[in-house]
Amino acid sequence: MGEILKIKNGSDYKKFNLGDIPVYGSGGIINYIGTYIYDKESVLIPRKGSIGNLFYVDIPFAAGTTVFYTEMKKEKTGLFVYHTLKNYDFKKLDSGTVIPGINSDTIYQLPCMIPDNKWLHDFNCIAYPAYNKIASLKKKKEKIIEYISSALAFYFG
Repeated sequence: MGEILKIKNGSDYKKFNLGDIPVYGSGGIINYIGTYIYDKESVLIPRKGSIGNLFYVDIPFAAGTTVFYTEMKKEKTGLFVYHTLKNYDFKKLDSGTVIPGINSDTIYQLPCMIPDNKWLHDFNCIAYPAYNKIASLKKKKEKIIEYISSALAFYFG
């Protein structure tokens, strides 16, 4: 993995003002702030707590202290890295004692096929449209839930 990504530490988001940039913790979005720490595609890897609960992100975001974020060494490899990492059993890689944990050296050492340009192009032609469709459907679902909640509140107070 060390040949295709660089691992960075999250930060203490509490020092930033509130805003609309999602802050990820090991369990998912934990807050929204006004400043992002990274604005390219990334795979977020919880380093404490819910290890193995990976997130693919392609919008500006912030990562809390319990999460690593990744910088891809080659453009358009984020979904490939995400799906490759999803195949690992992070519980077996746990280096924590009481709280499950993983360190960056362990991630860097994970074996990974390095795709050539043609293979990566073919993968991306399938993966990115599928991912975009899933993201679009999630947004529609959220809007429907919001609409139903508003309607129920209106009718049943």
